[in-house]
Amino acid sequence: MKQLDFAATALIAAFAFAPAAAPAQDTWPSKPLRIVVPFAPGGATDIFARLLAQRLQPALGQTVVIDNRAGAGGVLGTDMVTKAEGDGYTLLFSSDSPITIGPNLYKTVPYDPMKDIMPIDKVVTVVTLLVANPRLKLASVNDLIAQAKQRKSPFTYGSSGSGAIGHLTGELFKSATGIELVHVPFKGGGPAITSLVGGEIDLSRLIRARSST
Repeated sequence: MKQLDFAATALIAAFAFAPAAAPAQDTWPSKPLRIVVPFAPGGATDIFARLLAQRLQPALGQTVVIDNRAGAGGVLGTDMVTKAEGDGYTLLFSSDSPITIGPNLYKTVPYDPMKDIMPIDKVVTVVTLLVANPRLKLASVNDLIAQAKQRKSPFTYGSSGSGAIGHLTGELFKSATGIELVHVPFKGGGPAITSLVGGEIDLSRLIRARSST
């Protein structure tokens, strides 16, 4: 799998969110915590959440469980957190896709990101990288653009879901280069990369991360 330079590099941040209500107990945390990841296991958001959980458990003295709830570009898992009891024991670890993109991309989402969730902290900052299956034998973005313009059928690119960062960066790349691409949504970045390596799709994205903690 070859890494390509992505002219339209996007910076995104993963945030941990909690229900708007504050914990009721003075002894918080007195029971295990659940961190909901609104994407499938194996993707970047899932991996970062599990690394965070490893650090939180000894610091808080409680078990921290990761709960993957993929679907609708992160909207389903986010909705579940907003409907959980606001006691501080159900958190959301997500990219900004269901928080800033979803509410502006879809006519309606089942939550108000300004009222139903409260930000805790920025955990990582990431840079988006465009990657391709090695069978394409691409050495640069220029090679990709040239091949795309000569092909009878467009390249396919996978993302973690419709409305997610990977989807919109793909659309931005199409707009900037004038080529055609067919979007293939998955329930997370992990399944998209697995499909890319297996040759089922042509392009996808990886990220390079820097801790913000």
